[in-house]
Amino acid sequence: MTSPAETGRLLEQRVAEFFRANGYEANCNEVIEGRSGGRHEIDVLAEKSDALTTYRVAIECKAWQKPIEKDVVSKLHYVLGDLGLHKGIVVSLAGSRAGAERTATDLGVELWGPDELRRHLGDAALADLNVPAASSSAHWGYRFSASE
Repeated sequence: MTSPAETGRLLEQRVAEFFRANGYEANCNEVIEGRSGGRHEIDVLAEKSDALTTYRVAIECKAWQKPIEKDVVSKLHYVLGDLGLHKGIVVSLAGSRAGAERTATDLGVELWGPDELRRHLGDAALADLNVPAASSSAHWGYRFSASE
């Protein structure tokens, strides 16, 4: 069985491999100084260049046992602005809470939970990452029901 830190590193490597396979240069654990003077570590930084521009994507990987909250999304959004990056993705093995999903929609950050990971990386790449079984619901949170 792998430790949480090892699982996190493996997740970062698998995500970087996916971006490389799709034409990006991708590096793990890049440290970049922002406009604020603060330094930010990006789990996976993926870049694709053409004759006109370079498109840069920051991917934050969370190999946690519980779904992410909105603060993870908000922090990545801040980092994107400070570094002048084009897109942000939060990858979470355990998915995300409804508040994180609303925040991501509002801030333009993409979320990849277990279902998106399976779609992008495939079951073979996820076999040793302890990804939860496919869900029938896109939201994590509390079930609500009410009678008339």
